[in-house]
Amino acid sequence: MTQDQRCVEILATDNVTILQLRGEIDIYSATEFKQALLQTIDGGARRVLVDLTDVSLIDSTGLSVLVSGARRLQPLGGSLTVACDDRIRRVLRITGLHDVFAIYASREEALRAAFDRRSGDDAQPTDSP
Repeated sequence: MTQDQRCVEILATDNVTILQLRGEIDIYSATEFKQALLQTIDGGARRVLVDLTDVSLIDSTGLSVLVSGARRLQPLGGSLTVACDDRIRRVLRITGLHDVFAIYASREEALRAAFDRRSGDDAQPTDSP
């Protein structure tokens, strides 16, 4: 990804802020990801969906940003949810991070679950332990 291309786009719905990531989330792009995530949380977002469905690679730097975001949201009563394909889900499983946040196969599935939780239903993540 060139310097002119952004790896993060921030989108908002009624009760969920979406961070849409693209390309490789590594030591070079993780700073942009971290800034966007912290800006989102500091701006008042309490339900954050990190959409990794267009991510081809995530390294330990990117994984660290996910964990720090989840830890920052927890005492605020918030939550971080991840949407990703099987390849990224495998990385999350191998590293044990599938227990840290809910993981869904698509953005739509994650948003449905967020709205179900808001209305009192208990939707289960694709990767429930």
